[in-house]
Amino acid sequence: DNRLEGQQPWSAKLGFDHAWAGSPIAFGARFARTPGFPVQQTSLQRFEQSERRAIDAYLLLPLSRQVIWRFSVNNAWPLTSSTVTSILDADGSLQRSLGRTTSRTSINASLTLKL
Repeated sequence: DNRLEGQQPWSAKLGFDHAWAGSPIAFGARFARTPGFPVQQTSLQRFEQSERRAIDAYLLLPLSRQVIWRFSVNNAWPLTSSTVTSILDADGSLQRSLGRTTSRTSINASLTLKL
């Protein structure tokens, strides 16, 4: 538990991009994960962060050299993350504060026109 606040013990990222031979179509995806972890900030204060993850994907569809469609999905598997801060007072009472962050899936389409 002896680490800086926000310094996870490890993280993992895995991704790929692919273009079909003989076709202008390309696609890809990315997965990232950070485990939940505690941090002992002082002898009386502790911070805990829950797991975080992200899954993103895209499809690139060129209609010509000047016209390109891009479709993407970000945060395809949303996860509510939380933090807990615990403080032990001098009189032995425990104070805890909880924070929650809810993320949402985002679906995007963009059109690029090159002149």
